[in-house]
Amino acid sequence: MMKKTLVALAAVAVTGGAFAQATLTGVIGYGYNTNTTVANVVTSGMGVADSQVNFNVAEDLGDGMSLSGLMGLYGYGRGASVYAGDMNLAVKMASGLKVTLSSTSPGHYLGGGNAGAGAAFEEGLDSKVLSARSKADAVSLSMPLMDGVTASVSHAEPAVSTYGTGATGSTTQRYNTAVLAYKAGALAADVQYRSYDLQIASTTTSASQKSRASVSYDLGVAKIGGGVDSTNYTAGNVYSESLVGITVPVGQLTLGAQFGSMSTTGYTTNYSQSGSVVGAQYTLSKRTYMTAQYYSYTGGFTASTATSTAGTQNSTGATFTIYNTF
Repeated sequence: MMKKTLVALAAVAVTGGAFAQATLTGVIGYGYNTNTTVANVVTSGMGVADSQVNFNVAEDLGDGMSLSGLMGLYGYGRGASVYAGDMNLAVKMASGLKVTLSSTSPGHYLGGGNAGAGAAFEEGLDSKVLSARSKADAVSLSMPLMDGVTASVSHAEPAVSTYGTGATGSTTQRYNTAVLAYKAGALAADVQYRSYDLQIASTTTSASQKSRASVSYDLGVAKIGGGVDSTNYTAGNVYSESLVGITVPVGQLTLGAQFGSMSTTGYTTNYSQSGSVVGAQYTLSKRTYMTAQYYSYTGGFTASTATSTAGTQNSTGATFTIYNTF
């Protein structure tokens, strides 16, 4: 069965028109954004927001097997370049085993996952208080173990633009991740463990391992979530992030909020940050919705003395965007 899976993946990669079904999906967004930076510089203006198009393909391979693929493109407005988005190719077998080859910017673990409770309408604390997304080429295997429980393992490498490179000779660390996830009814949770290669001994920037956990529960009148993300480095220092989120549905309106923080230990100068984002999403139709958000976060503090470091004024911002999906 595994041999048939690999043959199917290879055949689709080199054969045009191999899929029996194809769909086109995407989103177009336009809005207004204002931001006050840590240097007290205010910027604002209108523009295109994260508009993209996705080509989705699928085929029934028989014997309970199926194949799916995705290629995405995104852009920011007239005259701007068009960029490659997420891409993947996956085979699912009758046993439930799924093999996925992908080149993506994985979703934010805390802000966009269980911990965020679905409150990440547009702006979030990622790249502000929490870590930014990173690009990676990956191969993963996932398998349902029992009702609601799924286990998966993956190997990821820094994403590159040239085919056939990146596996060796890169100074950026590759990593292997094991995930155990549960989702049934109102409860969703997962735990993750990640190990890194290319470790440099006694270095504050060389990661050795990462541990993650998140959970959310839907109460009906509100959905709440929380999670932690901790990275250990070879010098013994630790970078930790945490977030709690809530969403409250009120008819066509959904209200949401996230509160996040990060802190370090083991550095020569430790520091911490915190922030929050509140917002609302209003559904106009099956395909059109509007979002409005306000966020605020600190620029960083020395954790050991609780005194602000240079250039760490608070940052704030607000967005209003209308989206149409297709």
